[in-house]
Formats: sequence, C-alpha cells, structure tokens
Amino acid sequence: MTRNMYSFSTGVLLIVFSLVLFGCSSSGKDSDKEIKSITLKVSNYYAATAPFSEKAVQPWMDRVTELTDGKVEFDYFPGGQLGDGDEQFELVRDGVADIGFTNATYEPDDWALTAMLSSMPITDNNATKGSKAFLKLIEEDDSAIVENDFLENDVRPLFGAVSPPVEIFTINKEIRVPSDLKDVKIRTAGGVEAEALNYLEAVPTSIPFGDVYESVERGIIDATTVHTVALRTAGVDQLIDNRLGISFSNFILPLFINESVWQSLPDETKDAMEQASREIAISQAESQEAETTEVEGLFEEEGMVTPKLKDDETQQWKEFNEEFQNYWLKKNSSDEIPYKDTLDTYKSYIQ
Repeated sequence: MTRNMYSFSTGVLLIVFSLVLFGCSSSGKDSDKEIKSITLKVSNYYAATAPFSEKAVQPWMDRVTELTDGKVEFDYFPGGQLGDGDEQFELVRDGVADIGFTNATYEPDDWALTAMLSSMPITDNNATKGSKAFLKLIEEDDSAIVENDFLENDVRPLFGAVSPPVEIFTINKEIRVPSDLKDVKIRTAGGVEAEALNYLEAVPTSIPFGDVYESVERGIIDATTVHTVALRTAGVDQLIDNRLGISFSNFILPLFINESVWQSLPDETKDAMEQASREIAISQAESQEAETTEVEGLFEEEGMVTPKLKDDETQQWKEFNEEFQNYWLKKNSSDEIPYKDTLDTYKSYIQ
C-alpha cells in the first residue's frame, strides 16, 4: 500500500514537473517570436515641407522603420510644434521628445564645437563634403565633439545634415572681394557667421528668415546670407539681383537622441538607426546639391548677376577664411574645449 502510494505520488510529481517545464519552454519560444513595437517622439523645428525635413528627417524615420520591419515607428512633430529652434536641445535632453532636429547655431553654449563648425567660413565646403566630414567626426573613437557637445548634455548625435553653401546675396551691389562687404547691412543667422561679418566691418543683423522678405522690401537690410534653395523657397530671390557665387559658410543641423532612450533600445534598433544615419547623411546632401544646381540655373536664366571672380579675388576669400579662423581660435582659446583640433580635423576630412 505504501509502496503503491509512493509510486502514484512520484508519477504525479513527474507529470506536474513536465508540464511546468513544457509551459516554461513554450512561453520562452512565444516570447522570442513576439514582435515588440517601439514608438519614439520626434521634434523638428522646421516645417514638414522644408528641404531638410523632406530630405533628411522624414527619409531617416522611414528608413529606420523599414530596417526594423516596422517594429520602430515615430510620432512626428515638425514645424516647431513642441518648441522653437533654440528649444529643441532642451526638449530632447529633458525627455519631452526622444529625438530632435535643429540648427546647431542656435545652441552655441551647449554645442560649442558643433556651433563653431556650423557657421565658420571654410573654403570649398559643400553639403556632401561637410556631411561626410561631420559623420566621420562623430564616429571617431573617443570623439571630442560627441563627448563635449552631446554626451555631457545627455544626448547623442545620429548624424548632421550640412547645408549647401551659404552664399551672400545683395540688392544693387556687387560683392567680389571681402572688403566689398564693409558697411553693408546684412541679415545673418548669427553665431560665428555674424562674428565673421563683423570682422569684415559689415553691419550684420540677426533676423528670422521668415522676416527677410519684408526686411528687404523695407530697406532694413541690403543683403542676406542663405543657401540658394531657401532663398528661392521664400521668394526672396524676386528682390535680389546679385549673388557672390561661392560659399561663405555652411550650417550643420544635427539629428540627435536622448542618451537614456538610446541606451534603452535593443542592439538591432541601434544598428538600424546607425545604418540609416550613414545612408541619409549622404543621400540628403546629394539631393540638396542637385536641387541647388537646378536653382542656380534658374537664377541665371532670370537675370541674377553672379560675377566671374578672378583668381586673385577668389584667393582673397581663401585668405580671409584662414585669417578669420586664426583670429577666432585665438579669441576663444580654451584648455577645456578643443576648438582648434576639432576644426583642423573637420577641415582635413573635407579636403
């Protein structure tokens, strides 16, 4: 009797144990197959129809969703719905948004190195060269720009969209050499670019780009710095009759993510974002340049004057760039922020 009960009890225990094991095993397999969706909030200062939105931000989101087979999706807030251009960094750092996109010139205090590069006059830079160079900078091991500008501020760069050449456009005045800018009332986005214009004894004025058309009409400014497509999109080209035709500066628009959010993502999601960043950084730049070339052709057809600079005139711009860079670096010399090393490295990647 006791022996039979023992055998019966043992059998029951074995059956229960097997069921437990089977249940755990089945649960594990189901968990492995389960598709876990991730939705991230993206804030963009620029309108959804703006060139950088259409060529950089939207394609990046689409590509990440594609690479993750739809597991990663985005709640998108373009047009400054969550905050102005100079608030995007704080929105992401503080967790109001997971990902942000804005002009680095708006964040000179937090993004000291990126803001410096964003509007520093650099010879022969363009969207493709600059975007590739910035991508190399942020992918370096122990990258100073990643550590100083981003990680110390609890955000991480994904890529930087570098603009086509920011040129100088004028009304009733031809600009051929740097000294021609003396006393010219010129609109600027600010930052290092404004310092460069001050250095040339121009009269720079920080005006929101949306107000440029009215400012030109009212005679508040005689010139503006801007890239060609933006000038055309805003209709300001109707009031402009001269363009310099060479790059004065370029600005950088980082796409960046909250660091805690980044660390919480699965490795495959991080890999997808990094792949999308490398692809879109280049594709958006090439698309921007193609559109720039098209618009330049329209300007010529419509009679906007672009002077054919002589070799010595072009050389004066190159010499100014180097002179101003040295002046700025000396003025902003710092033991804590590696301005010179970062600028030298960026320039070497552009060549």
